[in-house]
Amino acid sequence: RPGTVVVAIMTDGMENASSEFTHEAIKGLITRQEHDYSWQFLYMGADQDAIEVGARIGVRADRSLTYARGRSRQAYAASSKLTRSLKEATVAGAPLAAVAFSEEDRKSTKA
Repeated sequence: RPGTVVVAIMTDGMENASSEFTHEAIKGLITRQEHDYSWQFLYMGADQDAIEVGARIGVRADRSLTYARGRSRQAYAASSKLTRSLKEATVAGAPLAAVAFSEEDRKSTKA
């Protein structure tokens, strides 16, 4: 098994209604992978309350990021920085729970 698995979920804000999975089912899958295998999840959503939507599927508020249309480059940069920080924390043996999007990340992705 890999040492660290990071799953980044990014949506453009358009309706993505699955007929196969509910929010609760996805939340259960995410919770199990985090608990059993220490997977790390990020949620980035355009023009929505990503913290609220991320919470519905089990992603931590500090690992959820709202980005404005036209700010996807900044959202990618923020997720790249967070992923790099997770890898560095893993190598250093530091707790992963402290790694999150920063206020700077949040400001850079606003309109």
